[in-house]
Amino acid sequence: MHPVNVISRRLAPMFFLALVTNARAGDADAACHQMAIGGHAQIEMFSGPSAMCTDKKDLSLACVATVKSLGAESSENYNVRYFLAPGAPCKDAVSVHAFCQFVGSYDGYQVLLNDENAKGDPSSPDYATLRNPVPVSAKACGTTPEAMLANLCAKADAAKQWDFAYAYCPVEGKAIYVRECLKPSTTDGEGAGRVIKRSAAECAASFDRSYKPKK
Repeated sequence: MHPVNVISRRLAPMFFLALVTNARAGDADAACHQMAIGGHAQIEMFSGPSAMCTDKKDLSLACVATVKSLGAESSENYNVRYFLAPGAPCKDAVSVHAFCQFVGSYDGYQVLLNDENAKGDPSSPDYATLRNPVPVSAKACGTTPEAMLANLCAKADAAKQWDFAYAYCPVEGKAIYVRECLKPSTTDGEGAGRVIKRSAAECAASFDRSYKPKK
């Protein structure tokens, strides 16, 4: 992301804070609304002791905008505690629906597994609850980690999420790999153009050697 954009995102809440603090009531409400839908807002601006914007609809919009920024370089405002921790501010139906759609996606599942920012601050009292956010998220979304993963694995081939299948779905990943491996290929370099054909057993063994599904 361009440095100017990063700076703009970080300065935007301060700009709106000044605007809200000094504006007339109607203008302040409009500023809060624009901040909520613009994806620049810290959730604390809408909830908690430092909240400057008190409209619950704007809080919901800010929560949804936060979900939409997940996976972006500038997702510094995001933390699963906003959705999952006891007393979390993003608990309305619209916010939870947006969050659950994300964590049920290929990108979302991997963010929960791999993004240290998603797990919160180790010094936070919520860290013990959220340090393994997949089961916590699954429970909040009315499902289980096993069901979340099974759903993604079942659709991985059609969605062309083959790398995901190789990493997380032993059965589906192996089937995809063997199918692709069985397709004749040609060599490069010395002896280029020679057609290589493999047996299903060779392909399966190659998968077992090369890919170690993640837990």
